[in-house]
Amino acid sequence: MVDCFQKSYRAHGLRIFGTGLVATILRAFPTNAATLFIYTISMRLLQQVSPPSQTSTSSSTGLHKQPEHFDAETRATATAALE
Repeated sequence: MVDCFQKSYRAHGLRIFGTGLVATILRAFPTNAATLFIYTISMRLLQQVSPPSQTSTSSSTGLHKQPEHFDAETRATATAALE
């Protein structure tokens, strides 16, 4: 693989690694925007049908809280793994 990169660089210069990048970025923007739009609309519709309970989500952030059945040791292990 390294040999392939070296030969490509020698033959075409640094521009070879950016070929098609602009088109890819321009294509990705509307795709990701549409995905975010559909996700947002879907979440709003689902919350109207079944509002989240106060025990399973945080009302200010919408993020899930840690389940209440986890004991202190499990929480400490999970917190340590994230740090």
